[in-house]
Amino acid sequence: MIYASFLQEELQQVRRANPQAKTMILFTRLPANPGIVAVRLHATHVGLRLDTVTEPLVNALHNQGLIVFAYTANQPAQVSKMKRLGVDGIISDFPDLV
Repeated sequence: MIYASFLQEELQQVRRANPQAKTMILFTRLPANPGIVAVRLHATHVGLRLDTVTEPLVNALHNQGLIVFAYTANQPAQVSKMKRLGVDGIISDFPDLV
């Protein structure tokens, strides 16, 4: 199970309650360094909006030990692009596309 939220305080509460919990910080707007934010929160995963995903960003987050998801891919071309960019997981309203 992965706890995902846009709300940083809530993710911190989950980690305090269960230090082994897998948590995903979701970004609506990409901060200057999302990896630093995720590491500060002790997040294990990062969720990026489709339009913010780049291969260098995915690689940088991977180098920080983070698992990268992209949201919300609802078109086959979007799913294909995210796979090419190297994300670890894809969030979709249509899981049969993934």
